[in-house]
Amino acid sequence: MSTPPLIARQPVYDARHHVLAWDIAHARAQHPAATPPAEPDSEAAEAAHFELLTGALLVAGLERLIGNGFGFLPVSAHTLLSPTLRLLPPLQVVLTLPAAGLQSVDLPARLAPLQRAGYRVALDGCRSLEPGLLPLLPDLDFLRLDAAALGAAALAPLLQSLRGAGFHGVAIATGIADAGTAQAALDAGVLGLQGPLFRRPQPVAASALDTGREAALTLIAALNRPDAGLPEISNLIRRDATLTYKLLRYVGSAWFGLGEVHSVDHALICLGRLRLRLWATLVAMTGAAGERHDLLELALVRAGMCRDLLLAEGGDAETGTLAGLLSTLDLLFGLPLERVLAGLPLNRELRQALLEHAGPAGRALALALAYERGDWEEVHAAGRDEQVFDAYFAALAQAHETLEQIGTSH
Repeated sequence: MSTPPLIARQPVYDARHHVLAWDIAHARAQHPAATPPAEPDSEAAEAAHFELLTGALLVAGLERLIGNGFGFLPVSAHTLLSPTLRLLPPLQVVLTLPAAGLQSVDLPARLAPLQRAGYRVALDGCRSLEPGLLPLLPDLDFLRLDAAALGAAALAPLLQSLRGAGFHGVAIATGIADAGTAQAALDAGVLGLQGPLFRRPQPVAASALDTGREAALTLIAALNRPDAGLPEISNLIRRDATLTYKLLRYVGSAWFGLGEVHSVDHALICLGRLRLRLWATLVAMTGAAGERHDLLELALVRAGMCRDLLLAEGGDAETGTLAGLLSTLDLLFGLPLERVLAGLPLNRELRQALLEHAGPAGRALALALAYERGDWEEVHAAGRDEQVFDAYFAALAQAHETLEQIGTSH
């Protein structure tokens, strides 16, 4: 029996760096050596993979993967005929066809019944106004321009030509690797941005770094000092009204089943030092994140994956959780991770895990990051496909729950 296909998501942002939608990335299931799969390019293999994919999405839950938003689901002219496609909710998936090779079949005829059922349609990887696009343009909801192949200067002329040929939907630029291309795309009228640029730290204005972010980093450093005891942590929390409020709300929630909690000291006793340190580190990060709730969710997903992957190998849950959380500090603070970590009193194991991906925690983090970015070859090489799939979706579910507990929307 083959394992489930690997499924992950990558964000598509709007101009304010808020999540507009998600790209649903997936890899073919791995087959045991005794049962080799059909040729990967055959229609039979494509259909079999799509059945596994839709089944996995339905079982694992689209709501876990993309929350209340929607995702771009790669399809082909052949998988448009799949009977299981209609099991996916129309409001949560956008059927995303490759822009190349559209002349081979009568796509409007295949798309019409799906569009009548409420499914939206996108073309991905658009690089030019080809004749095969013309019949589809008026009815497309989204068009994804390949900014990596086109270059910044070509985005506006191409989008203008597509508009003139009948496209009235939302344009998205993909493969964006630098801020100049991102700005050129926005100037051209693109509403969505996706690409490797957004997996790197984005510079933060000095005024922002000097206020909330600096205070958050100071608190994270204090919380993670090895010699920090409960009295000191208690005093740190009491100084911040927001921390105090969220701590009492968190510990008093139904999740813990402790009833109403009235004081910081009572909360500290209920949580214990290790859990408190992890929780307070997360809440301090909310101050640095501002409106970037997606980064908090990303931190929690990495934390959950690292914890589960490390535990599966007999490692320490706290180290895995903290490695996942702290791995996003570069994105939160807009600085290289090495520079952010320089001010934190971390032990050697954790520092090496974060900066070099060394040791058990580092290997777990590297695997979580490979899964996150859809580097399927690296994931397959670890030989833990089913385990990492389960860890990813469990982490997503727990991230949603945790954000609700601390009063942060996502």
